[in-house]
Amino acid sequence: MKTETILEVQAYLDDELASENDVKRVANLLAHDEEAARLFKSLKATRQLLEGNEPEVKLPESGDFYWSKIARAIERDSAPSKVAPHVTPWWVRALAPLAGVACVGLLLAGSGVLNAGGKARSAYLHEIENSVDDSSGISFHSQSQGMTVVWVKGYENP
Repeated sequence: MKTETILEVQAYLDDELASENDVKRVANLLAHDEEAARLFKSLKATRQLLEGNEPEVKLPESGDFYWSKIARAIERDSAPSKVAPHVTPWWVRALAPLAGVACVGLLLAGSGVLNAGGKARSAYLHEIENSVDDSSGISFHSQSQGMTVVWVKGYENP
């Protein structure tokens, strides 16, 4: 069944058809089409079931007063707030860059990039510690390529 026909059957049940011709045409369809008649019967049963079992909600106030409270709450929440802008003190704005520079200096000093004389230390350490017994290692460093290769060979214990 087409969606348009389903909607017409539902509109017929709800008395929402626009003209008498539409009412007659859908009534004729229900009389001659079994599928449409089953749909009408199912929709009617669903409608009756919902009407008979729908819980009744009682408002604590009159309906107008209840809905006006909701409207006022929506207006209050959607109104722009009148909060004064936060102003940062002048001394915080002046000291913030200095604090950043001090932090970077402490990080460089703590990581060992700067030695005691303040000069940059070589990033390449030429000492390799090997804690594996019965093993050997070879290292190669290329200044032009900026890389170091370390080959470690371990011996198996029999």
